[in-house]
Amino acid sequence: MIRKYEVIINFFVYILIFSSIYLGFNHSVYSQDYHHNFFILSTIIDYQNNLKLYEDIFLQYGLGQIFFFSFLSNFVKINLVSISLITSIIYSL
Repeated sequence: MIRKYEVIINFFVYILIFSSIYLGFNHSVYSQDYHHNFFILSTIIDYQNNLKLYEDIFLQYGLGQIFFFSFLSNFVKINLVSISLITSIIYSL
């Protein structure tokens, strides 16, 4: 009896995750949040141009996003859409 409920709960959890990723991708491509994504992108560009953290770069969202997206920039082109896509995947999971 408990196994049956686990299957049902897992099914709804997977539906929630995949629908969140799908809707996040649609939002990333068709309706952008330019203000926040550009703010993140500008700090990444400043960091990659060797400006100093906390002195030359104002960190509203913290160090984690800068280091994470700077690392990902070695593999993926980071722009306004890719920031939104990557963020929607992380939040969905």
